[in-house]
Amino acid sequence: IAAALRASGNSEGQDDLNVQSVAWIDLPAQDLAKFDVVVLADVPDITVEQAGALDQYVREGNGLIWFGGDYVKADVWNKRSALEGTPLLPAVIEEQMRTSDAMGIGRPLDPSMTDHPVCRPLFSLAADLISETRFRTLLRVSPSSTGMKVLTLAGSDAPVLLEHSLGRGHVFMFTTSAGPAWNNMAVTPVFPMLLQQMVTYLTARE
Repeated sequence: IAAALRASGNSEGQDDLNVQSVAWIDLPAQDLAKFDVVVLADVPDITVEQAGALDQYVREGNGLIWFGGDYVKADVWNKRSALEGTPLLPAVIEEQMRTSDAMGIGRPLDPSMTDHPVCRPLFSLAADLISETRFRTLLRVSPSSTGMKVLTLAGSDAPVLLEHSLGRGHVFMFTTSAGPAWNNMAVTPVFPMLLQQMVTYLTARE
């Protein structure tokens, strides 16, 4: 994630991004007010206090990007996410599902992407680059009433990326991992282009 956010040549104005990485157990010690965007990758769970802090952080106009993974405790995240009137995450997590064939080849992104601003840089990529981004495992989710599907799996309505607004801020939710455990996205041009465009989108809003 840090390398993708620091990558140059994908969008203007991203070379000066200050990216700080911390272990998830050190999250409570962080002052969220110092950051414009928080990215949570395969975080097992959060406390009630952390959920409240993240909810307030987003509502005040900041951005949250959430990634799934093997360590995510779905029942805890669903419970913590639903503490406030509008859930923190744009979907309820149900279970892991395999999306690869018998040879372990994952399924690609649906090339007919939405016109969401974060997808627009991907329109410049050749079709074969989009099809080479493969997903072997996803979290099966049930989108909330406020959740919008941004990217889906080819030949399926299964969401890979969802988004919803929360107060003055926005939350993006990947149903796959940020590393190579569930996909090869992190080693394709799709990953830095998506992440950098997300940061631009989240920080350009009032």
